[in-house]
Amino acid sequence: EGSVRTMVATLLRDRGYQVWETADGYDALRVAQEHASEKIHLLLTDIVMPRMGGVELASRFNSLRPDTRILFTSGYPDEPTIEQGLPGEAASFIQKPFVPSELSQRVREILDR
Repeated sequence: EGSVRTMVATLLRDRGYQVWETADGYDALRVAQEHASEKIHLLLTDIVMPRMGGVELASRFNSLRPDTRILFTSGYPDEPTIEQGLPGEAASFIQKPFVPSELSQRVREILDR
């Protein structure tokens, strides 16, 4: 959802992170390719998205950028992917809704690993 995406991007920018905000998984892959010379430290993606879900995005993204850590989010507590475990050792999860301080703390923890 655009308004949530913009709010999260603004929150992270306000905390000093460089953020490339994209509309969907295909756009995220395009941006990753356009910025091939720059390191992308973290991919934050919803698990449930139109056209390409977050798990598929993470898999494709990982083949382009294997060092990028992944933070999944979802507002669906019974999402089957969560119960089955998330793909990759670099993947983490934060349940929506979350408060800004919770997201900031989670992002920092992931980047400090």
